[in-house]
Amino acid sequence: MNYPLMAAMFLLTCSPLSSLTTPVSATILQMHQTGADADAAPAKRTMVFVHGAGHGAWCWYQVVTLMQAAGFNAVTLDLTSGGVDKTAADNVKTISQYAKPLTDFLSDQSASDPKVVLVGHSLGGVLVSYAMEAHPDKVDKAIFLSAIMPQDGETPLDVIGSHFATLLQLGVFKPQQSAGSSSPTSVAINLTIAPSWFYNQSPAEQINLALSVLGDTPYSVFEEVMTLTPKRYGSINRYYILCGLDKMIPFDVQVNITNRNPPVQKFYLKDSDHSAFFSAVPDLVTHLKNIARLK
Repeated sequence: MNYPLMAAMFLLTCSPLSSLTTPVSATILQMHQTGADADAAPAKRTMVFVHGAGHGAWCWYQVVTLMQAAGFNAVTLDLTSGGVDKTAADNVKTISQYAKPLTDFLSDQSASDPKVVLVGHSLGGVLVSYAMEAHPDKVDKAIFLSAIMPQDGETPLDVIGSHFATLLQLGVFKPQQSAGSSSPTSVAINLTIAPSWFYNQSPAEQINLALSVLGDTPYSVFEEVMTLTPKRYGSINRYYILCGLDKMIPFDVQVNITNRNPPVQKFYLKDSDHSAFFSAVPDLVTHLKNIARLK
């Protein structure tokens, strides 16, 4: 099966525009159940997928296909400067700016719409947390997939501790500076070694797809202090999916994250690398469906 071709078709068919040269801030897949399905989702249940550093809406294409078969509505978002959005990562200065496609989507939901389930991968957990605080009335629950899950008063770097510095030292991430800046303004993924860090259990065709479309990430997002209140962020149930063979956010770091900021429940993908949307798709989808049904 030609997965890179499928992903390209996914981006093209989901975009309301005829050309990927035009920025697309959100790719919305309205998915409806076809035929009988014993695992059918509740009517109109919407799940919003938020990508991590360097990635875009494209990385979820296999997951949303299976969620479609289970009867869910699936929404995949390109964060500002992510995916096919043409904003330069160097020009994104705040989490608010980076998260705008997500918060705009939630703002557009009417009071009569069912609350959504948010799914954040890796750095996407920061954006999910921000959205929970901004729109608690629009979110039913939040799922963190090997993700940064900050507490009030923390930066994303606080959550993962010294491991980010290790990734910089090993050259997995490469800091970049815009003209006139004395500090990093974005980070790039080192494509030469990315396969052994992001995709160490993923199929070769998925790795080739990723290497052709990975982009830069705003550096400012890693350093911004989060404001997360019990009344808003704390009113929403959080669930965490740990990935056992993850090298980007190693299992022990994930355990520490969940011990410091306990979710309602933890789930495990013991043989998954950091990119479970490539390396553990069926099991990931099973967890997502089961969590969505929890009260």
